[in-house]
Amino acid sequence: MPTIETKKTILMDEKPNRTLWDSFIACFEKYATFNGRSSRHEFWSFYLGITILSIIITPIDIFLIGFDLLTTILSFAIFIPNLAVTIRRLHDVNKSGWWFLFPWAILLLLIPLFTVKAILEYSAPQLSLEIFSHLTILCVILFFVANIYLIYLFCVRGDRGKNRYGEPPLV
Repeated sequence: MPTIETKKTILMDEKPNRTLWDSFIACFEKYATFNGRSSRHEFWSFYLGITILSIIITPIDIFLIGFDLLTTILSFAIFIPNLAVTIRRLHDVNKSGWWFLFPWAILLLLIPLFTVKAILEYSAPQLSLEIFSHLTILCVILFFVANIYLIYLFCVRGDRGKNRYGEPPLV
């Protein structure tokens, strides 16, 4: 019976030097696969492909159609693969896919913040509400810091060996 290392070698020899296009298509083949891991190459190939598609279809939308029809279709078409490849990429660095929502959770703090501010403005207009401006700025700064951390996680090398999300990606 072959060892794990032998199996890895066999699998890697099946698709050596995966191209950008192969990695891009692999994300659509794993359309709604949220378990497992994605390499940096697969993740960034997907985003490069989406960027190129957007650059191609935006002028078509603007000059031929007159509104964002193709862009909207593309956005709906890539929503689930985008989410899936992002979660798999976080798995590769041994983070839960829920980390993807971390920056947005910070922005959700603004809802109760603005609600309390509106209630206080209505019920006690004489109060100084300057603290709410500072808290809003703090939430926005934390949102950007959290996004920078996510970009860092997307850029770092994944775990070399098996982690709690499975074997390392082949490419």
